[in-house]
Amino acid sequence: MKALELENVSKSYKVVKKLRNKEENRLLGLRNLTKFFLGETFSILGTRTVTSITALDNASFTIEPGQVVGLFGKNGSGKTTMLSILGGIFPQDSGTVRCFGYDYSTDLYEIRKYIVPVFGWLNAVTWSFTGRQNIEKFMLLHHVEPSHIANQIDDLAKEIDILDRLDDRVARYSQGMKVKIQVIVAILLYRMRGRSLLLLDEPFIGLDVFSERYLRDFIKYKMERDNFAMILATHQPEDIEEVCDEVIVIDEGRIIAKDSVDNLRRMVVKAENIRINYIPQNGQLPDDFFQRGGILENKSLNRGKQTELDLLVEDSRDTLAWLVTDLVNAGCAITSLNTSPMKFEDVMIKLIEGNAEGENN
Repeated sequence: MKALELENVSKSYKVVKKLRNKEENRLLGLRNLTKFFLGETFSILGTRTVTSITALDNASFTIEPGQVVGLFGKNGSGKTTMLSILGGIFPQDSGTVRCFGYDYSTDLYEIRKYIVPVFGWLNAVTWSFTGRQNIEKFMLLHHVEPSHIANQIDDLAKEIDILDRLDDRVARYSQGMKVKIQVIVAILLYRMRGRSLLLLDEPFIGLDVFSERYLRDFIKYKMERDNFAMILATHQPEDIEEVCDEVIVIDEGRIIAKDSVDNLRRMVVKAENIRINYIPQNGQLPDDFFQRGGILENKSLNRGKQTELDLLVEDSRDTLAWLVTDLVNAGCAITSLNTSPMKFEDVMIKLIEGNAEGENN
């Protein structure tokens, strides 16, 4: 049984726009007519147009029980619409969505027993309640009697490092503490129901580095994974790279890729990063120094007497075979040299840019 399954899911919004002056003048007669028959309130009918914007376009993917899957895309790509549908906030226009075998169109009451949406914009926690009372509220909403799990609440709060603040009002909580409260709910649901789907929308925004590191490690190493699925929507590629089994890349409402971080790197280009710090002895290097084959991009930054050089190359071994020798022959003193795989941030950007170029051609 799939934890989550989407088949050809689409969603559009109606947008009302004010007409430009020229277009408005053409409809002046209609405006005056509606004003005459319907009154001033309805006179705007002749000065507005209604258009449709597609937020999701035949999106299809599956998530297996135990998977943590990232959701990555630009602003306006469809991430929030996707999570809103999965969180049961509003339905899709077409297509099928299933969670642990239940259909969102007919079994949403049952599905809501298993899903925990952690959306900052949803403001689900009640600020006047304590952390414990919020957990109990969420459990009641999921049809679980809190008195049966009082000890588990304390145990999890201790494990996630919030026990000493559990009976403080949430109004005094940091953003990281609010996220922890909802993570506890997801784990309790999993233990009670045997399954759970956690939906996270930018959970690390506004966290200090200690809370961010703690939550990343907790998600990656400490959460039970059998029948516990998670979607993590984020603009931070390092979040995906650290904690996710796979990543869904979405652009303009369409799913353009779903695979592991390593496989997505291979899909884009076989490339590596080289960073060299050196001290030039005889002035700057000639302009054509980095025009040799194998170098895809080059950037340099002067830091006092030292130059920091960043290269994106096809194969670091081939490039370094001549680059180090040529730098030394040019009178440069190399102070440090490091190689690393292509940054995942660059992988995501190239995937989305490649998709846009493919549509324009």
